[in-house]
Order: sequence, then structure tokens, then C-alpha cells
Amino acid sequence: MSDRPKRSTKQPSRFGEDEKKKAAAEAKKVGVQKKKAISKKKRIPPGVKRPKTAYIIYAQSARAKVKEENPSAGFGELTKLVSAQWNAMSEEEKAPFAEEAAKDKKRYEREVKAADPGSDEGEAAKEDDEDEGSE
Repeated sequence: MSDRPKRSTKQPSRFGEDEKKKAAAEAKKVGVQKKKAISKKKRIPPGVKRPKTAYIIYAQSARAKVKEENPSAGFGELTKLVSAQWNAMSEEEKAPFAEEAAKDKKRYEREVKAADPGSDEGEAAKEDDEDEGSE
């Protein structure tokens, strides 16, 4: 072993502690405040699942059939096969999946309104869900 001291993993600071304190005090005098992180988009309430897209709905229904046809295919290979089928479909063939996705999007919007405590429509959305369940 060598007699050299171990290196410090801590990066050297450009400023000493006194300079940092002076800068903080000066910032207080001027009225500079630390910036708060601003959320760019509204967060999804906990317990609310995002809406499924038309492709996801199709992929869930087609995955089992593709797996039967290609039993040795791995997850990535199955996904490639399913996406190739989706891309080969016409708009008319995709329409039922798009309708299902639109229904799921409405469900999502109802759940978000119901989960939002500041929303007046939260109670109305819960009542709508109860009405749909009885049909």
C-alpha cells in the first residue's frame, strides 16, 4: 500500500462558505426568491387509469391469437407482429377499436372529475357511474 492520502470524492466548491452566506443575505435584501418547480401539466389523480388508445385495445385482443400462431416468439417479436397487422389495417377495420377508445376516454374524464376534490361535477360524475352500472 502507498502512503498517499485518499482522494476526496467531493467536488471542490467555487465559493467558500462565507461567500455563500453573503450571496444568500444579498439575495434576501434584493428580494430574490428561489424558483419553485412548476408542473407543466395536471397530474393524474391516484387510482385513475389512463384511457387506452385504439391500438392498445387492438393489441390486447390480437396478442393471444398471434401468440398461438407464433408460440416461440418473444414479447418484442409479438409486439412487432401485432403492430405490423395494425398498420396494415384500413380505417374501417380500425373503427371499432377507435369507438372503444372514445368510450374509455369518456370513462377516464368522468373518473378524473370524480377524483378532483374542487370539482362541482365530481358528485354528478359519481351518480352517472351508478346509473350506468344498473343498465
